[in-house]
Amino acid sequence: MPQHLFTPGPAPLPAAVNARLREEPVYHRGPEADALFASVHQRLKTVFHTEQPVLVLSCSGTGGVEAAMLNTLGANDRVLVFNNGRFARRWVTMLRSLQIPCVDIPIPLGEPVTPAIIKEALSAHSDCTAVWLVHSETSTGTTSDIRAAVATLRSMSDALVCVDAISSVGVHELRMDEWGVDVVVASSQKGLMAPAGLALVALSGRAWQRSAAFETKRTTYFDLEIARSAHERNRTPWTPAMLLVMALDTSLGMLIGEGLASVWQRHADYSLSLRTSLTAAGFDLYSTAPSHAVTAVRIPRHVPDIVDRLKHDFGVTVARGQDGLAESIFRIGHIGPYTTEDIAFVADACRNIFARS
Repeated sequence: MPQHLFTPGPAPLPAAVNARLREEPVYHRGPEADALFASVHQRLKTVFHTEQPVLVLSCSGTGGVEAAMLNTLGANDRVLVFNNGRFARRWVTMLRSLQIPCVDIPIPLGEPVTPAIIKEALSAHSDCTAVWLVHSETSTGTTSDIRAAVATLRSMSDALVCVDAISSVGVHELRMDEWGVDVVVASSQKGLMAPAGLALVALSGRAWQRSAAFETKRTTYFDLEIARSAHERNRTPWTPAMLLVMALDTSLGMLIGEGLASVWQRHADYSLSLRTSLTAAGFDLYSTAPSHAVTAVRIPRHVPDIVDRLKHDFGVTVARGQDGLAESIFRIGHIGPYTTEDIAFVADACRNIFARS
């Protein structure tokens, strides 16, 4: 039976990306690598909508977030984390393990971060120096309006605005410089349609000033000052995952070639089509602000084994909920090179199981 991947990540790889992975890796200190990184760096600036360097780190998105925290935040900071899911909770845990003071702002699961929530939090914590937001909360399929969030924050505070864009870059509109975002972290395996293993980190001028102010860094491998120095020479300070960088160069070229506005609209159209089909069939959606990257669906009471049956009957792999949602929702990813036919196929598979159970 053909297998169909519909998880929130990794995304399916386009044929051209798979072909790039079958090439021999270039020497990471040779002229071919310099040219490759020059291409990747320019393309990442286009995708992030920034004039700042976008650093390529050989690690997961979580590593990219830790690098950003280590380089911009310290014991004298006070960080607000708007916590509406598993990944925001991870950033709370990480900040505390790094001994960076933080305030956990709880938000009901499936609900977005809104300007009203931000205003209330800033009124109570006017001394905050940074905030962390998750653009697309993969664990609940929820997206927050980052543009509105940043505008609200800027009207009340000079705090650094840090965004986990791991499942939103290449899916949702995100304009780093224009919107005034200070830190953006993404990863290779979701909307950027490359294999897992690369984190992409961009800092604003203000964030770089914070980084430069630390007399002693708490990390060597994740020292972004060292990474930026190497970036200026189209190099990396440490051995990079060259095949992944080669694959990323190809996928970035595909996104830019399609046009980012078209990419964003395609994801919006596919997610709406899927949600419409599922609700018409009787499914209940989980999030009140659905992401274009992943749709969270309540597991029907009469089909508690729907995830297993999708795999057994149709070869469709979707993701279960996480933590306390493991038995109550399943998540259908639609990031990357899907087609209208793919979305119809997974919707039909879900409807079929729902109707005959």
